[in-house]
Amino acid sequence: MPSRKISQIRKRNGRTVDFEKEKITRAIWGAAQAVGGRDRKLAERLCNRVVALLEERFPQGIPGVEDCFVDTAYLPVMTYKCTMAE
Repeated sequence: MPSRKISQIRKRNGRTVDFEKEKITRAIWGAAQAVGGRDRKLAERLCNRVVALLEERFPQGIPGVEDCFVDTAYLPVMTYKCTMAE
């Protein structure tokens, strides 16, 4: 099934709002910086992977905010690389 571009997301309070990919990037980047990360471009690439996973998992529906983090369990190694990047 082809994926589609996500345009909206369901917040924890149930409201549906416009999807802002930059918010995911900022969350990843903030976590990386908290442990010494210096490579924002890697945070952007990780965000792109999260968005691609969401687009695959929710081809017909609107994902919730929590869904942005469900598939990121495999990212700790990548986040570690973000931490160690120069």
